[in-house]
Amino acid sequence: MVASTERKTKGLVASALVLTLASAAPVSTAAAFARRVPADPNRLFVIERSVNANVVVYDAVRGRDGRLDTADPVTAYWLMNADKGQRQALSTIEKLEAYGFDVANGPRGSVTITLKALKDRPIQIRASGARAVAVTRIAGRDAVLRRVFVRTEKDHPLKVRYVELLGVALRGGKAVRERIKPG
Repeated sequence: MVASTERKTKGLVASALVLTLASAAPVSTAAAFARRVPADPNRLFVIERSVNANVVVYDAVRGRDGRLDTADPVTAYWLMNADKGQRQALSTIEKLEAYGFDVANGPRGSVTITLKALKDRPIQIRASGARAVAVTRIAGRDAVLRRVFVRTEKDHPLKVRYVELLGVALRGGKAVRERIKPG
């Protein structure tokens, strides 16, 4: 348990470092939650931060038949809302430390990704009809992940106060939320 907590804390600190490297002017928490990301049937989830309006977007990659491209099932990139809203590739460091992910094949054409910064929270990617979804455990329930919010200390952007997972429960369709605090 201690080793798991230490790895989780290390991952959150590494994430905060990368977040700070890509940051611009700070915004309020309310503004961070209110940010808009264009709708897309392949949109899986986004990572928002208290540092600025930029978000990391995760989209499913599907073939013409609608199935996930199991060789390259997910693409991640910045949506630079603090600037002009342009799309920007993740840097190599961002892919290796915070926003990147590992992929494993899952059941029935799905894949499982594991974010570098949340290694203890696997996310199953499924293509379901016209939509693709990211399913993980949130607050002890299987849920469709919609957003991850990273809150850092205002005066110390390398120090993560918490990471919050937000989604919709698979059973019942109610909103679910879980806050993960480092250490």
